[in-house]
Amino acid sequence: MTILVVGATGLLGSSICRRLAERGSAVRALVRSNSPNESRLASVQAEIVTGDLKDGPSLLAACRGCSAVITTANTLISARRGDSFHTVEAGGQAALLRAAEGAGVRRFIYVSLSPGLPSDSPFVRAKREFEARVRRSRLAWTILQPTSFMETAFSPAAGWDLERGRVAVIKPGTAPVSYISLEDVAGFAVGVLESAAAAERFLPLGGPEALSPLQAVRIFEDVMPAHRALRASLAAPRLDGCPAAVQFALRLPRRPGRGRLTWRRHSDAGNTGVVPGAADLSA
Repeated sequence: MTILVVGATGLLGSSICRRLAERGSAVRALVRSNSPNESRLASVQAEIVTGDLKDGPSLLAACRGCSAVITTANTLISARRGDSFHTVEAGGQAALLRAAEGAGVRRFIYVSLSPGLPSDSPFVRAKREFEARVRRSRLAWTILQPTSFMETAFSPAAGWDLERGRVAVIKPGTAPVSYISLEDVAGFAVGVLESAAAAERFLPLGGPEALSPLQAVRIFEDVMPAHRALRASLAAPRLDGCPAAVQFALRLPRRPGRGRLTWRRHSDAGNTGVVPGAADLSA
């Protein structure tokens, strides 16, 4: 059977394509024109088709002949002109669902968000609205609801620059999160395709243990080489360098500044320094 993957050039989508190909499935990857990340699919045996969630005819063409669709696409990182929560997370995904129904697709797998996230974010609301639309469809659907991916939550883009020994944690840094690997989420996305028990079900996904960001800092301290100090700061709710879509989705005000930090490595407890770009801790 041919399986269409939408969001195929993303970290999660490309992992799903690879896993499908490794198990012998025919993979069709929907890729936007001039995608800078198409190289992630270079080693995957996949049929590349050009399309866009904002282009209804391209979606119908991509869905024809497919038995299942897996969609991971969102606008948070790879937003282009014309992309928005309305045109992609809501309207674009709805257009994909209609195309899948019209093309005779049987299974529809949607990778959404953790059910524990607050609904005051436009991004989260758009996701929940599409979840409701999927539930009303006539397809055999499954909605995966993963928590934060550890590969992105502990990355430089999120303030975890471990190569330079610097970590910025959104204060207070004590909220527990069951971080999960995107590779595990990819495994679930592929695994539920042929599971009758997973049809018409929401599947929340998380890691084996809930950890706060500050607990994660201490774990990294323990495994980093002794000669490298890990400097951690509690930053106000903001993320330097993130696309405007991320700032808006998470309701993070964009404010430049500098802030004090505390050296968290146990041998250096009590020392202080400055992380360039960190927010004023008194904010």
